[in-house]
Amino acid sequence: MSNHLAPATVTAALKQLLQDALDADVPGAKAQVGRPEASGDDATPLVNIFLYQATPNAAARNSHMPARRGDGRMSGPSAVALDLHYLISFIGTASGYGPELLLGTVARALEHKPVITRAAIEKAIDENPGVLDATDLHRASETVRIHQGSLTLDDLSKLWSVLFQVPYVLSVAYTCSPVLIETAQSGSGGPPVTRVTVGTLLMGGPVLEGVEAQAGAAAPITWGGGIAIKGRGLDRSGLALRIGGLDAD
Repeated sequence: MSNHLAPATVTAALKQLLQDALDADVPGAKAQVGRPEASGDDATPLVNIFLYQATPNAAARNSHMPARRGDGRMSGPSAVALDLHYLISFIGTASGYGPELLLGTVARALEHKPVITRAAIEKAIDENPGVLDATDLHRASETVRIHQGSLTLDDLSKLWSVLFQVPYVLSVAYTCSPVLIETAQSGSGGPPVTRVTVGTLLMGGPVLEGVEAQAGAAAPITWGGGIAIKGRGLDRSGLALRIGGLDAD
């Protein structure tokens, strides 16, 4: 699982991943995080990453319920699983097909690396000293995956209507999931010990896999001849063989 820094770590890692792609394909372009802002055609090529919604992860939404014993006490930590929805906008000079160039770079980068890798997390920590130092997203039981969302024209219209006085620019939606956040409470201790019993339990007894003549598998087993017994766990001290009620040598 991961702690409360998981959403911030995902956003920082996504920004770093896109910035690396921009540096390779569109020199001078910049990736930034936050609400889209109004910008003119003479602006620096810009990819804006805006986390506009977080929803329960459908596949793991029951993980937020902690395991409890019969007496109601928690036996382990609780976890919430989220899907993080991002609006990625492209701002550039229209005459030079700036938004289209940025879109192509981002789409190719996220198709090539559709996961938040450990290397991306470590790089995000290095780029944000003092902010993400305590993150442990790299220890999460599931890798955060990146996949493109689907926003209809009506969805886009509603989304941009809440961005006051910001004109629409070319945008796409991406979702990062699942993002698991574990509670700090590890649960109560088990019931008290009322009786101590010492015993011996044999784990994994001997296993017989085959019997053949001592001369080889192709030779017949004859009366009075030697046999070879093959299996696992047959070299234990004191192990004996009994055939038909009679102890063998």
